[in-house]
Amino acid sequence: MKKEFQFLIFVAVVVAVATLIGLAYLQMTGSHEGYTDDNGDDGTGDNGGGDDIELAPDFDLPTVGGGYTQLSDLQGKVVVLDFMATWCGPCELEIDHLKIISSQYSTAQVEILSIDVDQSEGDALLQDYIAEHGITWKVLRDTVGISSHADYNAEYIPTIIIIDKDGAIAYRNASVTSADTMANVIDGLL
Repeated sequence: MKKEFQFLIFVAVVVAVATLIGLAYLQMTGSHEGYTDDNGDDGTGDNGGGDDIELAPDFDLPTVGGGYTQLSDLQGKVVVLDFMATWCGPCELEIDHLKIISSQYSTAQVEILSIDVDQSEGDALLQDYIAEHGITWKVLRDTVGISSHADYNAEYIPTIIIIDKDGAIAYRNASVTSADTMANVIDGLL
């Protein structure tokens, strides 16, 4: 009985330490340098136009399997950004919701991009993850810390951000987002 109790305490301590290390890692990674929105904004939210439109900061990130994906190239579509990592259990739940969205909308209307925030995860690991989970949309690697940008603020994952056809952030949620919720937002933007 005493050994079982000691083992449970040991497991609890290991889980707590691993969680703290993971959160510290996410907090410390990333940089805010080098990103502007389409108006030349420095990411502070003041785009000089006097309006309250929060344009999504542009990025050009490596796509798993090859090439790069630039957000500004997708203007004219509704874009769903899914900030995630392979070790994140709730992120796996989010995949099921994104599969529903992927099946409901054509890529001519809606583009889904999963962005892996863990810079230590390489293409080989991500390709296995994509195959294992049946992901049919692009998965990008956040090699520059765009997830830490103040406008994305993907400190917790999964974080879903929906961007309208003009490049403005229309929705943001830092937890698992249901397919119904995403569809309601997307339908209002199409």
